[in-house]
Amino acid sequence: MDIKRARALISNYYMMSRNKETLKSELLANITDPLVIEVLIKQTDNHTFRSIVTTLGLPDTYIVARETLERNIIHNATNYPLEQVQQALCDILFHNNKHNSILTIQTIQERASMVPGYNNLYQNFSPLYEKVMYFLSLDPNTTSPEEITTLLQEIIVMNNELIEGNTNMFNITDFLFKTAKDDFKSELGDKMKSTESKIFNGVEPELRVGPNGKPVKIYTLRNQTENQRNLHILARTQNRQPYMTEEDAMNKHIAYVGQYPRASYSIFTESLHAGFAGKYRITFGYSNVENSQILSCTTKDGQTNQWEIMDGKVTIRPQFQPVDTFIENTGRYNELVFDNPETIQPTMILINSEEELTEETIATAEAMNLPIVLIDREAYPEHIENTTPYTHADWYEYESFLQNELEPISIELIED
Repeated sequence: MDIKRARALISNYYMMSRNKETLKSELLANITDPLVIEVLIKQTDNHTFRSIVTTLGLPDTYIVARETLERNIIHNATNYPLEQVQQALCDILFHNNKHNSILTIQTIQERASMVPGYNNLYQNFSPLYEKVMYFLSLDPNTTSPEEITTLLQEIIVMNNELIEGNTNMFNITDFLFKTAKDDFKSELGDKMKSTESKIFNGVEPELRVGPNGKPVKIYTLRNQTENQRNLHILARTQNRQPYMTEEDAMNKHIAYVGQYPRASYSIFTESLHAGFAGKYRITFGYSNVENSQILSCTTKDGQTNQWEIMDGKVTIRPQFQPVDTFIENTGRYNELVFDNPETIQPTMILINSEEELTEETIATAEAMNLPIVLIDREAYPEHIENTTPYTHADWYEYESFLQNELEPISIELIED
């Protein structure tokens, strides 16, 4: 075993989604090798270390050794690069790396600035968060050793006061972040339920006959009622699958999406598209998310990459804003990630134009016993003009730009 092999064992297990069990077995078989221990404890970033220790079920001695290392860096901060000290502080306070910690705190602070009730929770701990954020923003080229030492001591004293009160920054941050997620999901769920109960009021469906002789309802929404000017539907566009037109299609669909631990969706409103369906793709609408947990959301594309390429590692900041604000801040498309996608069952098929009302769509609606909902975009010109800066034609260029913006974060090494 050499140091390169030890690093490869750890990085391959953490980064790769395929052959996970094989990589896990190989890492476990070598976990007591001194070089593997050294790389795991000293040369992996904080999030990677915590994730591997947890998923492999390693004993607490690994965490103790890591924390001893980090505390030594904190207590002798002027002997180490500032970046390394900042990483050590984040590991101790948040059990995470500097990048993730900053984005998590920013998410909490953003919601606190927008929601008074949530702000009341945050204000109890805001002095410590603000001091930590200031410390993490320090530039090594312009910060004196004295300032580093003074700030660290102030942060340690404030954190020790929390510990004396039987809590700590990790638990507080976990609570505030989870509360932000749960509140966002609850508000969105209420809006979705309101939409489901009223969206078809005053709208007579057109009936089409599917290929197996069953009627399919097609609702066309043209801004007829107030509720149709304030609709909220969760939507997901995906590739058409053969089972979608087969017998027992809904149960087959649930089994199909259940293969994946999570899936991305978008909030579909009178002013926002939720992907582009077509001959090979279809957009489902959903009305209930009670049995699933929201993991992250943003007012632009990128959450799929965030949660699939680097599981659990934050590459862009989640935005648990009030739902109406979230929609106002969306350009053309927003994205939300939920776990257990088999619990979010479609209640309709969404189309944006008559051209999308194809034989395949009608056959799918018949087999899955779903209505088809046509959102007539011509009926909402004012909303679309005000909230949609990207046209259909430049969407793919926009998406490509975001891909460049969201390059995965490399593992940051902590050297002796």
